[in-house]
Amino acid sequence: MTYKQLTLSEYKNLKEKLAKSISKGSEHNFSGFLDWFDDLSYLDDGNAIFIKATAKDHTLNWFPVFYSEKYLKEVRLLNGESEGEAKQAARALIDYAFSVVGNDAVFYFVPREVALNAQVCCYDIYFNRNTSDYIYAAQDFISLKGKKYHAKRNHISKFKSNYNWEFREYRADDYDEVLRLLDAWNENKKFGTLSRESAEYEKQFLKNWLENLEERELLSDVLIADGAIVGVTVGEISPNGVGVVIFEKANQEFEGVYSMLSNSFAKKRFSSLKYINRQEDMGLMGLRKSKLSYNPSDFSERYVLLKKETEVEARYKDSYYKKRFDINGEEFVFKRLDITFYETVRAFYIDGISKLKDPKFFMNYTDEELAAILDGGGFFVGAFKGEELVGTAAVDFDEGYGELLKNILSDGGFNDAKDYPVFELSGIFVKEDFRKMGLAGTLTAEVINIARLFAPNSYLCAVVQYDNIPSKNNLSKLGFKVSARKDYAPYLFDYLTLKL
Repeated sequence: MTYKQLTLSEYKNLKEKLAKSISKGSEHNFSGFLDWFDDLSYLDDGNAIFIKATAKDHTLNWFPVFYSEKYLKEVRLLNGESEGEAKQAARALIDYAFSVVGNDAVFYFVPREVALNAQVCCYDIYFNRNTSDYIYAAQDFISLKGKKYHAKRNHISKFKSNYNWEFREYRADDYDEVLRLLDAWNENKKFGTLSRESAEYEKQFLKNWLENLEERELLSDVLIADGAIVGVTVGEISPNGVGVVIFEKANQEFEGVYSMLSNSFAKKRFSSLKYINRQEDMGLMGLRKSKLSYNPSDFSERYVLLKKETEVEARYKDSYYKKRFDINGEEFVFKRLDITFYETVRAFYIDGISKLKDPKFFMNYTDEELAAILDGGGFFVGAFKGEELVGTAAVDFDEGYGELLKNILSDGGFNDAKDYPVFELSGIFVKEDFRKMGLAGTLTAEVINIARLFAPNSYLCAVVQYDNIPSKNNLSKLGFKVSARKDYAPYLFDYLTLKL
């Protein structure tokens, strides 16, 4: 069987089968998601719908939507009372997906119920918070009842009292004014080159949507205040009945405009639905704060799944890194930390160092160093027990500092690394209650594996106080060897290296 091009007309023919999806995400919506990708195609093999596309020259495989009764039985077991049956069901679904697409496939948009029941011994599973969709209970979002929505009700009340307003369906003669609204919105933003390109791309999609609302089965309304269009929304209903907001822009000079716009659209278009999806926040803190302020009832978490030992390009493991580990009978989640965790990590180190018997055994980052490595200058991994950060380790890809380390190693008589890149292994720290159980070793070993993926054929260098024997012993078990020593009175440091 071969894949076919997934056009809008083909998509409409598949909607009944796609309605079997257990995801509340937007990944099966045509205009708001699928149509953004290149080379969009699908395969209907009689049991499931397989979708694939390309993005930046990389193939993306959607996890299949199963519709045959044979596999729907397995899907139903994912949410059953038996954990064992749920894991068996996940295995059956995953194995079937790989049997169709191939063992080297990487599946994106894997439902949470599948990902969390997948066997960690067989699969690598990655998660990206920044691309997870925000899900709201429709009636809560519309009614705004209760104390937690007090601010939203106030915003709407102010808008209604301050302006002569109207909320109505978009009309063709609104086209030019809506585009001017978008242009003005973009002019008020500070864009880098890529963001500016993305904004232009979005504008072209908006034009296409507005020109083909009926054909695309889209919903669009405008908010008018004092005779001018001050807000516009475009949405659609997913095949499995979730209302999805795919475009929303407003003139923020009008107080309360976004609260008024979002509530009015939901009330008019999604009142008969159970859930509303307002898509992801892309890691933008302002957008995250706004979406959280509406008190989401759930997140449609986006996972990536692949078989262990599969070769996958580093940038994809980077984006979705999240793994579970069982250490001495306790489960920990390791995930990559970015700049949004700056205050959390900083506080973690300050508190932890204050409790060390000998604080000099951990040389803390400066604020600038910590910000740089979290902001993409390295790969910083945090170990979590529940919601609590309990351990850290990182590899710093600062090439300038790597050259400094290489010189120190050479001055100390170690020349094996002179023709290779050198990067620092740093930030290894575990909370007091979780020491001596193997967490530090597991965390460090995982960061070493990540470094192998990103920087093969290079050296890692760990800088450790000469008399910090426990840390040197732990690194020795992972293959590190003392390669140089340097005196920074009153401290004496050993430089341990590992060839990747």
